[in-house]
Amino acid sequence: MNKSILQVLLLLLIITILSITPPGGKPLFTVIGGTIIDSTKSIIFFWWNLGRTIEDWGSAITNFKKVLRERVDYKEKLNLLRTLNLQIERLRAENKVLRDLWKIQELPVNFNFVGARVIGTDFSIFSPALILDRGVRDGIVEGLPLLYGGGVAGKVVRVFE
Repeated sequence: MNKSILQVLLLLLIITILSITPPGGKPLFTVIGGTIIDSTKSIIFFWWNLGRTIEDWGSAITNFKKVLRERVDYKEKLNLLRTLNLQIERLRAENKVLRDLWKIQELPVNFNFVGARVIGTDFSIFSPALILDRGVRDGIVEGLPLLYGGGVAGKVVRVFE
């Protein structure tokens, strides 16, 4: 059959079904023992369910495209996190080398800073030193790093009361 003839027949079938079962109304025609709507209920439910299925697949395809876009975004974020993690690991290794070089012991996570004032200096060529106003009573021990505003200034070599 010709494609246009099939389209016309399908259109006539749809018009017939719609004219028999107007939306929200009662059936126009009745047959013995029931209505035409009763006899065509299974056909109508089939077409209704088919339409719902097509609509569900359409939304699934739309959502799938959204999921694919989000997947690309998450892959980019994951790559960024991997790069940052590699940088952190490199800095940790570098930090360990510097601690070993300066012979600085690892600080506990919950360490406290102790402020101190410089009360004396000894700037000899071989070992420049600062004398601070804090000691054992303040929790200072040998090997602790000496920090200033911009970073590490040295380490504690000797501690007195």
